[in-house]
Amino acid sequence: MAKAGLENRARYPTQFNRLGGETVKHRNWRETAELVGIFAILASLIFVVLQLRQEQILTHTELRMSNVANKFAINSAIIENAEIWVKGNEGQELSPVEMAVYRRLVNNINDYLFEYHLTLPLIDPGTEEQVLAMLAGFLHDNPGAHAVWLDRERRINFYRTAIDPSETITTEWVDAIESRMAILEKAENP
Repeated sequence: MAKAGLENRARYPTQFNRLGGETVKHRNWRETAELVGIFAILASLIFVVLQLRQEQILTHTELRMSNVANKFAINSAIIENAEIWVKGNEGQELSPVEMAVYRRLVNNINDYLFEYHLTLPLIDPGTEEQVLAMLAGFLHDNPGAHAVWLDRERRINFYRTAIDPSETITTEWVDAIESRMAILEKAENP
């Protein structure tokens, strides 16, 4: 069998590789197969990237639609309770029932904006300040809402830190909003 290989080598010397008797034709097929394999891997990676991008776009669209639905629900509740909303924002005295409704309306706005603050950077990185400015501006312009919001945040902070002293999210949220309100106050009264 070794003799047959030598005869072939002698008969077709240009087709043999010096490193091991592999034909040029065989080597070309192997290299071609490797190239096809590399291109297949690249194509599948490109497909995965495109698929991930498409899923990201869908997720962002769902987040935006959820945001719109939440905003609509909050605005509907405000419209249904417009008189309470106006009185509460102006800091006028409210009955216990009106105060309960007003607290809920303010809490809905806070909760909505807090969650929006957490999700907006996923959709549009670098936009965290927008949400802080929205809530700070609302609270700055509506002293009744600010009082209700601050009371609720202080109570929540008390409950959370009493149970878990390392809890800081409420404090960080309040500090972020209050610092933006101070900036607004300074801008308004230079």
